[in-house]
Amino acid sequence: PRLHWHAARGELEAVRACLQQGDAPDVGARLVAAAGHLVERVSPLYLAAQHGRLEVVRLLLAAGARPESPMVNLHTGCSHSPAAVALVNGHIRTYVALRLDPVLRAERRRRRRSPK
Repeated sequence: PRLHWHAARGELEAVRACLQQGDAPDVGARLVAAAGHLVERVSPLYLAAQHGRLEVVRLLLAAGARPESPMVNLHTGCSHSPAAVALVNGHIRTYVALRLDPVLRAERRRRRRSPK
């Protein structure tokens, strides 16, 4: 999908144009990872975080992208959030932006308060 492509490449104005044209910031795609494994629920936010595209991450968050939405590797069954992939790839500022996102922080507070 075009929004995924532009997000991964860090093309801020192209991402902005896609969003203005109605592309959903949270749409998940099924892709083939570098190792040849099939992965699903890969969001534009995940790809931007993976490549350290901080300004694109901020734009997608402002447009309503959910930072807690993980992608799933269908070969291993593992899932990783955008914040986790940013950290693993050494994109600390991107990781911090994702972890400090107000929507995500509110969700974590809600989970801590809910009875188990």
